[in-house]
Amino acid sequence: MSLEQYKLTFIESSVKKLYDYGLEKTWFGEQLIFSILISSGGVKYSFLDPNKYIVYPDYDNIALKKELICLHYHAGNKNRILKNDNVRKLMQSYHRMI
Repeated sequence: MSLEQYKLTFIESSVKKLYDYGLEKTWFGEQLIFSILISSGGVKYSFLDPNKYIVYPDYDNIALKKELICLHYHAGNKNRILKNDNVRKLMQSYHRMI
């Protein structure tokens, strides 16, 4: 297993636990999903776009942060994404953290 595959497996297994317990739409769950994505830099998501990577965000690049947050959970939940109001909420809390 390559490092990239390991990272992707780790992300999916971490996020899947939230979905298993129905916590993905809670504020706490969305914060965890966001932090898991942010902390997993350099993972290639070929099922979204073969050239897209999750990268450590530029703090001034709002579009990149929004893209990171909006990445949907792939394993059996392809149509689930975080709504825009939740994106704004996450962005506000993320700005308070940095």
